[in-house]
Amino acid sequence: MGIRRGSISTPIIADGLVFNIDAANRASTIPSTSTTETFNTINLSQSGSFINDIIYDSSTITPSYAFDGNGDYINADNISSIFPSINIFSISVWAKSDYENLNPTFIASNGGTASQAFLLYAYDTNTGTMDARVWYNGVSLLSTTNTSLSGWNNFCFVQNGATDSKLYVNAIERASSTTSKTMHSTIVDVKIGGTNDFSQYFEGNIANSLIYTRALSSTEVLHNYNALKGRFGL
Repeated sequence: MGIRRGSISTPIIADGLVFNIDAANRASTIPSTSTTETFNTINLSQSGSFINDIIYDSSTITPSYAFDGNGDYINADNISSIFPSINIFSISVWAKSDYENLNPTFIASNGGTASQAFLLYAYDTNTGTMDARVWYNGVSLLSTTNTSLSGWNNFCFVQNGATDSKLYVNAIERASSTTSKTMHSTIVDVKIGGTNDFSQYFEGNIANSLIYTRALSSTEVLHNYNALKGRFGL
């Protein structure tokens, strides 16, 4: 089942989708360099504030948000109520970067103690490429293959219960874990492009960020990748 918001159809999986900030969706942002706010198109009362110098960038192959790596992030407020289960969820981002910052963050969430509930970021390998990595309440998943961030990539993390974690890069499973995890009791907010708990700010472009309150199957991860990859010339 697809989902339609604003005036642009995005044929991604709709079941369980609670968070969708998409620069190519006119219901999600105002296409102007002066934009200071963006919206979760599933619930327009959930707004995201642009912190520092983020701009709406229409110069890329698809509209996206440009981050300068110097304290930029989108802070999505009023998000804690969308997580009925803190051990079953999926997060996904499309991102690209021509820069090599130290472990830049794609998307993260704080727990009730200001610790990271989850942190999806690029891990600097010191080899000119980056690995995708998830830090989830003390458990780390590191992709088994290096990824060049100079082109668009999709990164997806699926948590299905306390002992089932999977990390996908471009719809291919690159890491998994069966380590037991005890999640923080609350998720306070979601930040795109950085986290002020660590100086891990993203320099580059992020086009789309999704959160589901259920675990996507590998088939569904592939469906979403195929549904959006044409935007990015893939």
